[in-house]
Amino acid sequence: MGVAQISYFLVDNHLISALVERWRLEIHTFHMPFGECTITLEDVAMLLGLKIFGAPITGYATMDWVGLVQRLLSMTPPELVLVGGRLRMSWIDRHFSDVSEHIHSQEQLEHHTRAFILCMIGRYLLTYHSSSFVSLRYLSLLEDFDAFGHMSWGSCVLSNMYSELCV
Repeated sequence: MGVAQISYFLVDNHLISALVERWRLEIHTFHMPFGECTITLEDVAMLLGLKIFGAPITGYATMDWVGLVQRLLSMTPPELVLVGGRLRMSWIDRHFSDVSEHIHSQEQLEHHTRAFILCMIGRYLLTYHSSSFVSLRYLSLLEDFDAFGHMSWGSCVLSNMYSELCV
């Protein structure tokens, strides 16, 4: 539930910028007037409610991305919205925003659920420099919802955050 509520919080860009400016790459901590601090795996688990134990997040570097989207979202993305292994978020919004009009079967519900989770991943959890694209390697993990729910998403999010701060 913690992740689902993220979209309701206003992002304070000035606060984010201030934190990034205080990040010390050489020691992987934020340098504050009162001392140094960092974000731990326990913080991620407590704040976002993500699992920190379970299967690691791994995936394919290359695959048939169009075929993957077709199979798991039941739509074929045009070439303009698919850049490498990344999908444009605006395309997902355009085709999966109105759930009430498009859900007539369990299969359609699963397609919309995958799109919703993919948006959460691309916008809030594992952004890549901007939230206009999402990596389709995460969609491949959404094929089996049971396996997806037992993965260590907290460690993946923390690792991604450190990676983005160290660029």
